[in-house]
Amino acid sequence: MGSEILSTHDRSMAEILSKIYPQISAERPYFKNAKLELYSFPRYYWQVYGRQDVFNVEIRQDGTVKKYSLNAVSLLEGYEMKRTEVLNTQMGPKLFERSAYLNTGNFSGDEQKHRHFIDSAFVKIKESKSKNLIIDFRDNRGGDDSFSDYLVSCFADRPFKWNSSKKIVAKPYAILYRCFATRLYCPTHLMKPTFTGSQGNSITNRQNQNARHQFSNKL
Repeated sequence: MGSEILSTHDRSMAEILSKIYPQISAERPYFKNAKLELYSFPRYYWQVYGRQDVFNVEIRQDGTVKKYSLNAVSLLEGYEMKRTEVLNTQMGPKLFERSAYLNTGNFSGDEQKHRHFIDSAFVKIKESKSKNLIIDFRDNRGGDDSFSDYLVSCFADRPFKWNSSKKIVAKPYAILYRCFATRLYCPTHLMKPTFTGSQGNSITNRQNQNARHQFSNKL
């Protein structure tokens, strides 16, 4: 279903992504790809390679590789003014000949309403007897695990867990930045309680007091 772009101007997608990734602030490739989807590939391509009047592309479609030469559209009128994809999810199922497509929307808001939407969507998908299911999480703003847990329960056929363990690491000092306008060092962030129980809050409060005392002479 759909087509895959293999290259543009004889540059493979792997090469293109290797040039785009340094422009994206993220810790790992998965997060970089998520941001690339969020702000859209064409925007980053333009940022790295500049204006292109013609695109020579290689596309794989239904197992066949073909080459095309496509005229570019104008940046503002032809692209930006027509795009609404950034954080603008369009919830709903779509049914095709052999595949079903589902955009779940954000995982926040009225949870019961969202569950009703998921239930009704999967009823339609089941009735269509589709062989494939595509779940589209692009432009998803995130939310609560309970939303996604319910979604996964609709097709999971065995017990699952998101992670094997969780660890929180906190540094006992304030993060500083240089305020050039006033030539002051200002503590911008003090630790929030990251330990459980009253003892943990006492530890965090004591660390915050130490940080304030340490940097008070800088203010």
